[in-house]
Amino acid sequence: MSGADQRAGGAGPTAVEGAAGAAAVDPFAAAEAGLRAAPGSAEARANLASWRALCAAHPQRARAWRGLGQAMELQGAWPAARAAHQRARALDPGDRAAQLGEARCLRGAGDAAGAARLLAALLAEAPGDFDGQLLAADWARAAGDRAAERAALGAALAARPGAPVVARRAMTLALQAKDPLVAAKIGRAAVALVPTDPALWQLVGEALRQAGAPREAEDALLTAVRLQPTLAAAWDALGLCRRARGDLPGALAAHQRALALAPETAGLRARVAGCMLLLDHVEEAVVLLRAALARGEPMAELASLLLQPTRMVADWGQLDALRKAASAKVDEALRCRRRPPLLPIHEISSFDDPQRNLAVARAHCPPARGARPRAVAATGPLRLLFHSHDLRNHPIGHLTAGFFGRIDRARFEVAMLSTGPDDGSAYRAQIAAGVDRWIEGAGLSENALAEAVRAEAPHLFIDMMGHTTGHRLGLFARRLAPLQLSYLGYPGSTGADFFDGIIVDHVIGADPSQFSEPVLCLEGAYQPTDGDQPKAAATDRRADHGLPEEGLVLCSFNQLFKLDPEAFDLWMGLLVALPGAVLWLLDYGPQARRRLCAAAEARGVAAERLVFAPFAARPAHLNRLCHADLALDPLVYGGHTTTSDALWAGVPVVTVRGRHFASRVCWSLLAHAGLGHLAFPDAAALRGAVLAWGSDPALRAQWRAAAGAVAATPGGLFDTDQFTRRFERALLRRWAERVAEDAGAPPGATGPGPGDSRPG
Repeated sequence: MSGADQRAGGAGPTAVEGAAGAAAVDPFAAAEAGLRAAPGSAEARANLASWRALCAAHPQRARAWRGLGQAMELQGAWPAARAAHQRARALDPGDRAAQLGEARCLRGAGDAAGAARLLAALLAEAPGDFDGQLLAADWARAAGDRAAERAALGAALAARPGAPVVARRAMTLALQAKDPLVAAKIGRAAVALVPTDPALWQLVGEALRQAGAPREAEDALLTAVRLQPTLAAAWDALGLCRRARGDLPGALAAHQRALALAPETAGLRARVAGCMLLLDHVEEAVVLLRAALARGEPMAELASLLLQPTRMVADWGQLDALRKAASAKVDEALRCRRRPPLLPIHEISSFDDPQRNLAVARAHCPPARGARPRAVAATGPLRLLFHSHDLRNHPIGHLTAGFFGRIDRARFEVAMLSTGPDDGSAYRAQIAAGVDRWIEGAGLSENALAEAVRAEAPHLFIDMMGHTTGHRLGLFARRLAPLQLSYLGYPGSTGADFFDGIIVDHVIGADPSQFSEPVLCLEGAYQPTDGDQPKAAATDRRADHGLPEEGLVLCSFNQLFKLDPEAFDLWMGLLVALPGAVLWLLDYGPQARRRLCAAAEARGVAAERLVFAPFAARPAHLNRLCHADLALDPLVYGGHTTTSDALWAGVPVVTVRGRHFASRVCWSLLAHAGLGHLAFPDAAALRGAVLAWGSDPALRAQWRAAAGAVAATPGGLFDTDQFTRRFERALLRRWAERVAEDAGAPPGATGPGPGDSRPG
């Protein structure tokens, strides 16, 4: 194309031509506007007639013949269109738009190779030709060659950086290739030149969100919705950013706005429901997801989302169908090497197949990035860096409050990376006081967190989250420490290949094939408990809690999502066989109470034999637990902190020996407390033992005395000092092995770690 004729799209200028200058009327302008008509339409046919007339009037103008060729392209008249473009090139050999038109005609007529050669020749001569690169990108996309498409779009952007359509397309490709940093770079350059394009800002925000910079992403997305308040994709991404930094109400509002704007968009109801669940609006979430089912949205996908909340409100009507549909969807995804729709935490709470649990966790794990740093023998104390989102009034806070401060400072320095909220609780304050350094990471991007970890330079980096809410597995995927371990927060394998071990015990880790991580077994129970918490003692009467003064009180203070119809059947069978007994449960609201009472009556148990306890502060809860006679453990996802609480109150706990991590923790705690005889091989054995206990006062006294002795046993389950010593020995042993591995020594050829002669 000549310099006078070149413009975006290659159709020629609308500027004034001829000797008359600005006062002249451009005879081609109207016809060029007509080239935007739909192919084959009446407008396109009329436009073709206009170009024929222009060629007759201006037979020596390349612009006229090029326009005629483009008009014929709209009719699919490829040979005639090519002839017109060739005539234009003969009149103006520098007319690149006509050369592109000829290439399009060759491709339209079926000569793809000839078209490619012609386009390649043009781009070899003029690599900065915007229209040529755009055409190359279109053809690469049609061929499925994403790399060539990205390269062509990059060249087009280099030629015309302010082209929003091309920038949006290049960013979308980069995001599809999981390259958010490249997408963000393209987008930032584009919005600097075109700052009023809301779709560009939305893509910049999405790229920054995927790159782990939620605050910067939120700024870009807010700009997008200010420019276009109806941009549903921007509201949706804004919700994800707010959720990432812990602003759940803000996230819910943004997702709800997106859903109102785009009610047909897949996944939006799931994100709204997810925020509702995290805000304990469980009934609303179930209603929303059931409405989606009623609308005909895919059952298998929604089943995966509904499994957890329906159990959280004891809404079991469709539970079997949901489990079957979700299970089938998970199996299908695993066969096709796709990420299953069921989150790992929901997989382990719904299904106790350890190998499938592992496969689901592995599918949800980010890939390792970079090489692990070399382990070199430390000249001083080993630097430990723990990470958690849950250092507050939370089960993790309850279990570990007295642990970190007991770690031997002659052997270890202890730092904490906290990425969760500060609830101002005594648990958080005690944990913070027990570490040497506290790194506040809430709201920071993954890049910023990685820099903080590098500055800390830990020898051992210990994750206490796994696949739980607020996890930062992507941070560990970067391999920032010579030794990375998974511990405590998630009762299962992470499925990752970037952890050098998972800290468990010999009950939980009996089958190493259930774990992607090497198993590192403590000498006692893997779960700590704060032995400094106040001793539990009944300070009131049973009647103050709605319990009968006489008769047996069975209890389960586990979260309601752990209860399913199979466990409830077992427990109702016990109540039927023990006429004076009641079952004491946590109160999850009127709807859950109503459903559980109806389920009890359907199984032949009067509703009044279920007693519901309101949520209470931890000391008060431990004290009231003393009124129970026996604690019952759920079947698939058993009690963990709940089991420790019952034993602290001197209440015996019975469990079935489970198949996977989540169902074996209670067994582990009982075994290491000297109560392994209360872990039974199956539900039938448990039922028989509980019925014998219920009919034999001497056996009840024996179980109670054994449970009552657990909290006072030196070196036992609640001896935090001894637990800490066992934990330290395990870390030192694993560190010494890692140093030997990196030094090339044969396994087992290492001596003790620093200070490892200490007794205990």
